[in-house]
Amino acid sequence: MTIDIGALRKFQDLWGPVLEVIPAVMELEAKKADMERWIASKQLELDKAQKEIAASYEEADKRLEAHNATVTAAQEQVAAAKAEATAARKAATEKAKDIVDKAQAKVDDLENKCLARETRLAQLDAEIAKVLADAAAPREARIAELDGIIKDMEKRQATAEKALEALRAKLG
Repeated sequence: MTIDIGALRKFQDLWGPVLEVIPAVMELEAKKADMERWIASKQLELDKAQKEIAASYEEADKRLEAHNATVTAAQEQVAAAKAEATAARKAATEKAKDIVDKAQAKVDDLENKCLARETRLAQLDAEIAKVLADAAAPREARIAELDGIIKDMEKRQATAEKALEALRAKLG
């Protein structure tokens, strides 16, 4: 059998580059498999990280809901306390107004009683002044009469003393 060198050359020219590329293709295929394994491992890590993130979000949502519930309860308590304080303030204001009104009524009543008593005292003072004036006129007249009697007696005493002196002088 004769070997056709020309045909072998054609074969080598045609398939030589293909044969030379086969180890590179095999190496590339091995690298591709390595790359796919690496991508698969990274995909597993990504899936694990996404699960952890989802779990963190769920936990954060639960804590946020609990916090929101606490805040809502606190706001309701504040609103209730404000309403209670407003009601207490209103009740205290009304009670204080009632007390002030009653006290003012008592003060007004006392002022009216005082005014009535002052009026009565003024009337009594006027009556006393009239009675004193009425009593003073006869008393003044009686004092004047008694003064006249005293002066008359003093004159008679002086006359009697003079007569007594004269009698003593005569008797000696």
